[in-house]
Amino acid sequence: MFGTARARERTPCSTKRSNKLSSLGLNRIEGQVRGIRRMVQEPRPLHRDPAAARRGEAALNRISLAVFRFHVEACVPEGIAKGDPERSQRLTELVDIFDRFAK
Repeated sequence: MFGTARARERTPCSTKRSNKLSSLGLNRIEGQVRGIRRMVQEPRPLHRDPAAARRGEAALNRISLAVFRFHVEACVPEGIAKGDPERSQRLTELVDIFDRFAK
């Protein structure tokens, strides 16, 4: 799933995921990051909005959790239903996700 050639293939699960993620407020997160960039680049006191970085981080965490939830709810059951080798692949992806969240 992460960085493999197979992960870049468009599967029904990845198509559903991209449609779902587009509605999760990615534009809002992008706007928050742009605001943080402006705050750092402009000659104004950084202490005016100390929570800006925390809000951006919290929004990214919500997206990460949504991706994880979608994978568990949609992709893993789909792979298990298809049987091996798809089942093994999806379960390996799930373990990889747990590993990444644990770091």
